[in-house]
Amino acid sequence: MVAGAQKAGTSALMWWLSQHPEVVTPVIKEPHFFDNPGFFNGPDIPTKAYHRAFAFEGKDKVYIEGTPKTMFDPKCLERVHRYNPSAKLICILRDPTIRAFSAWNMNSKNSDERDLRRLFHIEKERIMKDGLQTKGYLGYFSRGLYAKQVKQMRHWFPKEQLLFIPYERLITDNQGTFEEVCTFLDIAPPPSSIAREKKNVIPYSEPLDPMLEQEIRNWFKTDIEALEGLLGWDLSHWK
Repeated sequence: MVAGAQKAGTSALMWWLSQHPEVVTPVIKEPHFFDNPGFFNGPDIPTKAYHRAFAFEGKDKVYIEGTPKTMFDPKCLERVHRYNPSAKLICILRDPTIRAFSAWNMNSKNSDERDLRRLFHIEKERIMKDGLQTKGYLGYFSRGLYAKQVKQMRHWFPKEQLLFIPYERLITDNQGTFEEVCTFLDIAPPPSSIAREKKNVIPYSEPLDPMLEQEIRNWFKTDIEALEGLLGWDLSHWK
């Protein structure tokens, strides 16, 4: 499962995987099964409803979907574990400040006309009071608190079932990244014929204000440092 993060290259990775002969992806990249509580009210999981998202091509195939809310919502992680405790999860982590701006830019072109600075101050106050904001559009900045999410994932799954990829590597070394993903999934190296272009790229309607950017980076700094400790990465370029 490509479990996140939103606006961090999940569409591109899913597109690459969909072309691999050993992989089956759903018709819709994000089935939104595990973030739908209606499927999990009873003692039994309606697995047939989930499996209908995939064309069955044999038990020897690897079936992968890409709902980016999975890594963000602890309830999703619990449900994935309940469905398959042996599941493997792949997460691409992008500079949280730029990720938030990219997500806001995407939504501002659709229905969210609210000012990013105002949203930042509202959300950080709610995070201090209630924790991660997993519902509605108040999640631009919660989604970038990766350290909390990595801890949640490690609570439900052992480290060997989790693969974390820096977004920068996905962009600058997509061949090496794809090979790492294939090794993680125990499938053959990617064929040279697979096209690896970007997907779901939305041009920015306006640049991110430098003063607001620095304010957001300062706010994320503590979580970024915690993430460096968890993953052993140098993320000084995110601060």
